[in-house]
Amino acid sequence: MKKLILSAVFFITGAICVFAEESVEKLLTGYFKNNLELHNLLSKVQKQDLNSQATEISNGINIQLSTGTVMLNFGSENSFSLEPELSLSVPQANNLTFSASSDVKIEDGVQKKLSDITFTLGADLYSGAAEKTKITLLESERSLLEAKRALQNGFLSAEKEFYTSLKNLYSLASQIVTQEKNLYEDKLSFEKIRAQGYSTSSTAYRLAQSEVAADEHKVQVYRHKLERETRIFASKCGAEYSGDALSFLPQEIPSVEGIDVHSFKKENFTKIEKASWEKYINDLKRKADKSFYLRAYAGYSFDKVLSSYPSDTYYDTINAGLSCSWDNSGLTATAGAYVPVNTDKSPYYTLSLAINPAQFFLHSIDEKLSMEDEKQENISLESAETDYVTAVITQASSLEDILWNKKANEETYDMYSTLEKDTATYFSKGIITESEYKSAQVNKENYRLQILINNLELIIYNNETKLLFTRDGELYDGKEKAHKI
Repeated sequence: MKKLILSAVFFITGAICVFAEESVEKLLTGYFKNNLELHNLLSKVQKQDLNSQATEISNGINIQLSTGTVMLNFGSENSFSLEPELSLSVPQANNLTFSASSDVKIEDGVQKKLSDITFTLGADLYSGAAEKTKITLLESERSLLEAKRALQNGFLSAEKEFYTSLKNLYSLASQIVTQEKNLYEDKLSFEKIRAQGYSTSSTAYRLAQSEVAADEHKVQVYRHKLERETRIFASKCGAEYSGDALSFLPQEIPSVEGIDVHSFKKENFTKIEKASWEKYINDLKRKADKSFYLRAYAGYSFDKVLSSYPSDTYYDTINAGLSCSWDNSGLTATAGAYVPVNTDKSPYYTLSLAINPAQFFLHSIDEKLSMEDEKQENISLESAETDYVTAVITQASSLEDILWNKKANEETYDMYSTLEKDTATYFSKGIITESEYKSAQVNKENYRLQILINNLELIIYNNETKLLFTRDGELYDGKEKAHKI
């Protein structure tokens, strides 16, 4: 952001107080460092980054090695056996799986038997497994994106809070200026009444005296409030505070151009983007939630013990099978075939069926619920588009008001600047009173403060406008911003 020189001179009973000392950049950096919510958001980004890495690993190529059940016998045979297995899965390739296993038995340190060596390859012929894996990865990416957006908006919200607090301090300073002017004018009126010889018990004397006392009280109230609020503000910025609010406040603040709300794309309006994403990901889930599922497998086994034959008879076999489910009918079924090789033995088959009538009714209800969910998603999207129109009108009007008010204050400031120069000349020549000269001075500085408040309002407006939209082009890795907090 560009810099704007902020020079506010207060004429308080003839004294001048100048904003100096701390810079806005230094205070804002301290404000970030002391904001625990930013630390929390940064931690969430780093945590979600790790979760995303874990999700990618879990849904990638997985390999597992297993010893199986190991049996030890320290008796006369002095033997042990194990069932080693290797398995590999690729969820994104139609839930492709491969496994290899065998039975190993060793007696007296000598391998006695290596049997049931089986290789099996399986894949989904029709299912939503690949789509569901894609959805899992997309949701993981989305969670990381949202964590980064939250951190990005966290900095912007903290910046908005910072400038709002600063604006409130300048507003208090402006109130002090105005009240000091009233005090000075009422003191002059009181002095005139005293000079005119009014008694201390007269109504005019007591009324003028009470007005001066009331003004002095108001000035002290504003001063104490400014000191208290400045002390709190300094604490949030981690800055040292000497107890002089007017000398603590910064002399420079950022100067920005007002952002045109129409410069942002409609689809990047936060509510529209969120509603569109939810509709997109839920459409994918509905498509992936298939009512029919079919999976096939095939393999080859060496020296396999077939359950339909004597347990000491081993054969090489070709294995194949299918499994399916149909939610519309609540039916699940599996079928398998084992074909011995190089033998006259007949193949044998396996079959299992299961039916769940309740599943049929549940599936029907689920379909209706899915339709209602889709209706709600469409309504949410329409509602977001309506909110977009309202937000654009509101922000555009707000910018117009700020710029109009700033222009009016600048014109009035220019007028009082000229008047202050003229009255200084007239006062030095004794043409006008000190009261008239001081009034011009105070009005000039008060409108200068109002212009600076307008500048702060412009910064706050920009922050509010940005927060309405996603700005992924400005996204940063949490680590890049960590040094700021």
